[in-house]
Amino acid sequence: MVPRSKLSHLLKIKNMKPENLKFLQDQLFYTGFGHELDKKLESAMKKGKEEFSLDAKASYTSLGVSKPIDFKLNFRKGNDDMFFFNNYDAKLGDKQMRVYVNAGEKNITSKESFNLLEGRAVYKELTPKEGEKYNAWMQIKPESIDEGKVKFNIYNDKYGFNPKAALKEVAKNGYYASYAMDNAIADLKKGNLIEIHSADKSEKIFLAANPKERNFNALSPDGATIDLSKNNKEIKTEKVGISI
Repeated sequence: MVPRSKLSHLLKIKNMKPENLKFLQDQLFYTGFGHELDKKLESAMKKGKEEFSLDAKASYTSLGVSKPIDFKLNFRKGNDDMFFFNNYDAKLGDKQMRVYVNAGEKNITSKESFNLLEGRAVYKELTPKEGEKYNAWMQIKPESIDEGKVKFNIYNDKYGFNPKAALKEVAKNGYYASYAMDNAIADLKKGNLIEIHSADKSEKIFLAANPKERNFNALSPDGATIDLSKNNKEIKTEKVGISI
């Protein structure tokens, strides 16, 4: 005779819903974690625990430097023995944040969490507790990193940052994106740096969206800030940190 405790455990494994596993695997993929965790996820779900976590690592490049980032993905069982991907913790050096996950495909991705922790802004669809969804730029409040609970500055479309118009202003100063305008804007919205260059391509500069100033932060390849105005192209000496 199978002991009652073991029988209960076997029933939990048997009752694991394949559609639940497939949904979570797809959710991990769209959140930027690929399919590398698929087998670990299935194994953890079969154990039947009420909650579990999976660890993941990645490396992303910023200004030519590859930087490792650690993730802890958190799952919990809800109604009808269905598991949910509730949130994940991202840790970059001594900076970390918790990212909450919804059922859609427009969550903050692993790369976007890296960009946010680097100090850059990301453009996302946000869902308020009350009211309709809206699009906005979000950027970590630097002081909240030290407080242990990340908070964001939010700049919605009415605030007036127009990256396409801002790129045209950059072009008036003699600098041009290294690839198509639409692709450059898509990268900026993900929090990525984009590359621009002078007309003769003797200068290479990187731009990060700065929605607060309705403009960009311009960086040299070594991370120093640059003034792109026509009459002043001097490189400033300060390095850019979380306040990008």
